[in-house]
Amino acid sequence: MDFNYDEYYKVTLKERAFSNRRIEKFIDDFIASDNFAENLIGRKNMRNSRYRVLDDETGMLSKFGTFDSEKALVDDSLEFLAFGHPVVDKIIKYCNEPESGGETGIIFMKGEHDFEGILFNFLVKFTSMSVSHELFPVIVCRGGSVAEFELKMIEDALMDQEFVRQNTDEFGHLINSFKDDYHIFYQSALSKVKARISDREFDMNENMDIHIDPELEKIRESYSKQIKELEEKLELQECQMKWYGRDMKSAITRTNNKIRKAKNEMESLISEYSDYSGIKHELKLISAGIIISGNNM
Repeated sequence: MDFNYDEYYKVTLKERAFSNRRIEKFIDDFIASDNFAENLIGRKNMRNSRYRVLDDETGMLSKFGTFDSEKALVDDSLEFLAFGHPVVDKIIKYCNEPESGGETGIIFMKGEHDFEGILFNFLVKFTSMSVSHELFPVIVCRGGSVAEFELKMIEDALMDQEFVRQNTDEFGHLINSFKDDYHIFYQSALSKVKARISDREFDMNENMDIHIDPELEKIRESYSKQIKELEEKLELQECQMKWYGRDMKSAITRTNNKIRKAKNEMESLISEYSDYSGIKHELKLISAGIIISGNNM
């Protein structure tokens, strides 16, 4: 399997929504709980942290792989396992299919605060001068047991959070109680994420203004200079026709057309850059699950 490292880093290194450590943990958990991957990837070798990458048709060893980018770069014989690698993408695609089944998601986290709630993961697409996507995790606690600013700190650290394993059999009653009130939790999460999106758009607009205003000034200066030179040329041509009797009609028409074209281009560019100040967004809920945090996890 040929994997393009340069393309991977160009696309994902700048702002990676998921660390590769978290992807590896997800794959490890998946291998332990589902046999779908048995013809794709073997279990992790604890001595060298390598995985057997299998041929999905024969189930035979194809290569060894790693989730550690530095090891993969040093050793060309290792495949780099990450988003974009066929094995990882096949597993993610399988997990997103309704046929994959599964029960209500529940995760356990060791932390300073004891709480029970629902974690909602929203994906937001922002469209302005460019298109970007951002993940907004939102936790809604039962009974408001944790202050909002503390929840925000927990949400910001979720990407690098190590979750703990726990037997879920004893939490059936908890799952059912959350299911009954799910719409209440969802509406609360929706209000929170909309407020954060508004704050994010304000920051993006401020940042864009810093870049757009100088560009608008450059456009005005450049075209104003060009238009002024053309108007001076037009004045000279009209004088030559008026005072010296020269036939300058064709030249005057061409100059007038150039002035009109320059003005239209300037107005079009100014309008285009001004439109960038309005940021549009699309909101999508991509996953949700029960989250339980405590010191004794």
